[in-house]
Amino acid sequence: MSALNASPNSRARGLAVALVLAMGAVSCVSETAGLRKGLTSIAFVLDGETGTEARPLETGGKPRFFSISLQALDERKQPLPVNRKVLITARGGVLTGSDGKAVESLTVELKDGVARGVQAGLVQAFGKCFIWAEELGEGQDAAGYAVGVSPPIYFPNPRIRDVQESVSGESPLLDRRISITSGTMVVTRVTVDGMFVTDLEEPEGRWASIFVFNFNSPEDVERGMLLRRLEGTVFEFGGISTQLTNPAWEVSETRAPEPPPHVITSPELASRDALEAFEGGLVRVENVRGFAPEMEDYNRYKQWPVKLDGGQGETIKIISDGTVRNFDPSTQAERKFVSITGNLRQIPRGQGRYPTRWVLLVRDSGDLPLQER
Repeated sequence: MSALNASPNSRARGLAVALVLAMGAVSCVSETAGLRKGLTSIAFVLDGETGTEARPLETGGKPRFFSISLQALDERKQPLPVNRKVLITARGGVLTGSDGKAVESLTVELKDGVARGVQAGLVQAFGKCFIWAEELGEGQDAAGYAVGVSPPIYFPNPRIRDVQESVSGESPLLDRRISITSGTMVVTRVTVDGMFVTDLEEPEGRWASIFVFNFNSPEDVERGMLLRRLEGTVFEFGGISTQLTNPAWEVSETRAPEPPPHVITSPELASRDALEAFEGGLVRVENVRGFAPEMEDYNRYKQWPVKLDGGQGETIKIISDGTVRNFDPSTQAERKFVSITGNLRQIPRGQGRYPTRWVLLVRDSGDLPLQER
C-alpha cells in the first residue's frame, strides 16, 4: 500500500508527523528494536492556507475551513492498513464541523489506515494554532495512542475585546495563554497585585479593559504608560471577573492620556449585564450620596455604599482605603459627592443592606472630590 499523498492541485501547506509511544516520545533512530510495534504515528496532511506569523489568516469572525487527510504509520514510518478511530481536536482555537458549528472534537475512522477529505474548521482562533489527530485505543491497545499534528496555522493575536466580550459572562478564551499585540493599551491603574489596562481604540470604551494579576505590584509600570505587548492566561476570578494571570508585558517609551470614564446610571446598575462591557475600565458615578457602611462588611472588605441620583437611585460600593488619606467612610453618612471615579470591578452580590454586583476602586484623592454636606 502506498503512502498517503496530497493531489497535485492540493493547497497543502505541510506534513507533520508526531510519534508518541506508550512510555513517551522518542527520536528517530536507524534501528527499530524496542519500539512499539504496529500503529505508532499518524501522517497529517492539511489542505488549505495556513498563513504565516507575519501574514496571519483573517477570519472575519467566521470559521476557517480545512480538508484533512490522515495515514496510519508503523514503527518504520511505513503505511499501516489498520481500521481505527481517531479523535480530531484543536489547540489555540475552537474546532467546528463542516457545518461551522463549534464542537469539542470530531471522530474519524481510518479504513485500511487512511482517511481522506475530513472537513473541519477553526473559529475564535488566535495566534499559532494546531489541529491534532489522536488514536482512540481499543482493548489492550488503549495505552500508547498514536498522534498526528497539523503544521502551525497562524491567526492574528487577540485584542482585549476578544478576551472580554461574551454573551454568557465567561470569556471565550478562558484558560488559554494569549498574547495581545494590537490596540493602544494604556495602564490606568497600578495596584499592589497587578494593573488595569485599557485599549484606547475601542469605541466608547466597551469591552476595552482588563485587570492583569501579577501577585505583586509591577515595578516597571506606571499609570499612563503604553504597552506594546501583553500576554497571560485568561482566568475567571471567583467565576465572575475576567483577568490575565501569570503575565508578561513590554512597555512602550511613550505615554498616553487616560480614557474618559464611562458615567454609570441607575438603570445600568439595575441591569444584569449592562456594565459587563465596562469591567476593568475607568467609570464615574455623579451626584451620589454616601451611606454609613455595615461595619462587618467594611472591616472585612473596606467597601462603603453610595446611592446614585442624589441618594434615590441604585447602589454601588466604593473602595478608597489605602488610596485616599484622611478619609473615613464610616463618618460620611449622608454626605454628597459631586462625582467618584475609579476602575470598575465585579464582586459576588451581597446579602446585606446594600447588595450590589459592582465595586468602584478609587485610585487617589483626585478621584474623590468632596463638597460640603
